[in-house]
Amino acid sequence: MASKPSVVANRFARALDAENYLALADLLAKKCQYVTPKGTFIGPESIVNSYREASAWARANIRSVNYESTVRIEHPGKAVVTLLDHLKHEGQSHTYACEQIVLVGVDGKIHQIVHREIPGQREAVDSFLEQFGVKRNASSSPTTDG
Repeated sequence: MASKPSVVANRFARALDAENYLALADLLAKKCQYVTPKGTFIGPESIVNSYREASAWARANIRSVNYESTVRIEHPGKAVVTLLDHLKHEGQSHTYACEQIVLVGVDGKIHQIVHREIPGQREAVDSFLEQFGVKRNASSSPTTDG
């Protein structure tokens, strides 16, 4: 029996918060698409790598990084996950927020994730980082699992 979309979306959020990439991969359909401003990642391996690389960059460049997510269900099969990145560096704090729309199929797997910037958030985090001479990650290019 497939998991309810709300359960899947909450598991997705918890996996990202905990950086539990095995759990994350298990939630993704084989041909899942992750649509980002830089392009589309296809397949669990490619998608998980994009999240893993973003977190590794943050942890290498920012003294303290903590993740927190909330989930709201828009309709059956569609959830909006608000991702909060709590950043602390050289005595200063900043929280960056964005949203990811998560589409869950009848099979209980995530078939699409769409990254959505919240107006002003990207500029604010860039400004926070620039005061320390840190330039935002150029992230990896979208790829497809074999």
